[in-house]
Amino acid sequence: MRHVLSRRTLLGSLAGAAAGASLLGRARGADQKSRPNVLCIAVDDLNTCLGCYGHPLVQSPNVDRLAGRGVRFQGAYCNYPLCNPSRSSLLTGRRPDATGVIVNSDDYRAALPDAVTLPAHFRQNGYYTTHVGKIFHAGFDDPSAWSEGAEKPPAARRPEWTPESLRATFGGDRKMFGPAEQNENEMPDTRTATRAIELLEKHRNESFFIGVGFIKPHVPLLAPQTYFDLYPVEKIQLPDRPPNDRADIPPQALRMNRDLFVDGDPTEQQAKEAIRSYYACVSYMDAQLGRLLDAVDRLALWDSTIVVFFGDNGFHLGEHGFWAKHSLFEEATHCPLIVAAPGKKRGAVARGLVEFVDIYPTLCELAGLPVRPELEGRSFAPLLDNPDAPGKEAVFCQFKEAWGVPGYSVRTPRWRYTEWDGGRAAELYDLEKDPREHHNLVRDPAGLAEIKPVVSRLHALLAANFRAVEMGKGK
Repeated sequence: MRHVLSRRTLLGSLAGAAAGASLLGRARGADQKSRPNVLCIAVDDLNTCLGCYGHPLVQSPNVDRLAGRGVRFQGAYCNYPLCNPSRSSLLTGRRPDATGVIVNSDDYRAALPDAVTLPAHFRQNGYYTTHVGKIFHAGFDDPSAWSEGAEKPPAARRPEWTPESLRATFGGDRKMFGPAEQNENEMPDTRTATRAIELLEKHRNESFFIGVGFIKPHVPLLAPQTYFDLYPVEKIQLPDRPPNDRADIPPQALRMNRDLFVDGDPTEQQAKEAIRSYYACVSYMDAQLGRLLDAVDRLALWDSTIVVFFGDNGFHLGEHGFWAKHSLFEEATHCPLIVAAPGKKRGAVARGLVEFVDIYPTLCELAGLPVRPELEGRSFAPLLDNPDAPGKEAVFCQFKEAWGVPGYSVRTPRWRYTEWDGGRAAELYDLEKDPREHHNLVRDPAGLAEIKPVVSRLHALLAANFRAVEMGKGK
């Protein structure tokens, strides 16, 4: 009898514990559901040629529409002007020197085997997490980050880019820009938007972190003819370039590949067709974004969802003769960033400086998650309440192509200063007077005395941020 009573008592205790656990689980679920969702939209190689950033020709009504629902960051900068290094830095919250990712074939897990990536942190805190399209760079996913949808990285990495491999890949008969032969419904970004809408519909009643990665306007610059019709070639303007534009740029800063024109400078007609193709790709991507935003409208998710939208790095369209990212000039490092969050400002512009390493801690703060101590960025959530508040004193970017030398750059509200090859070459631009960076003040003997204190202060900022600069050598 004692045994039976004991067993009944035990069963009652277990039932009570189960009921308690169920109540606790429901309470936790309710608490988690009270947290905002995150819709993280990454766009490949998107520069600031957008209507809401003041471009006079590019039609981007849906990016502009999103900006009207949130805060557009005028002074947002990536930490590396190349896909994998930029995304690895953003998603780990660590700068490229910490991730060890400086080319597209590097794996952040080699340097940071225990890194808890941005979506993994949300998953660990009770969120349903998944993605569609390109979030991590191709072949470098984080299976621990996703409740479903993890991709197993391929066993073999592609060979590192060299001038020869670029010519073999992008040269010859391969079409690098122009109208696409594919039907629009068959194109990857169209399918990405369709699948992302399905995910929103399926998980709208859960706390979710859904990543959506659009590929265009990454090369090749191919889009449906409909979007080319928006941009008659006679309306395309080439960038203003003085005749001696490259004369004062250090040779170290010119060692970059050309994603569009591998074998030399284009003709004027080719340049205009390439720019037109980029604009068409932006408008095609914008249309897919519009479908996604329509779903957010229809599902009434705005009051419960943080939407963050960014281009992973910029892209040159002929400035300084460049036709890719791979530089430390404004066109490659300055990126669009828009955040629309419940209860925050709408249709506002934040002009203060922020950088992509700040996105991880910002989303943590907005969602009420703990901010991991190893993160190197700083939350810019206060700017969503007060966009007129100052941003950072400075933001930082670095670059090293496989066959080049390392460069480190600091951007303040007025100046951009860059050191190459351990300080063997430098650039200084006064962005208030010279926003296109045509006049390297370091190469101007007449003004050296006046800029010496500026160079000294900016070098100190670089040295404080990059150990390689402090040591007088690059990685």
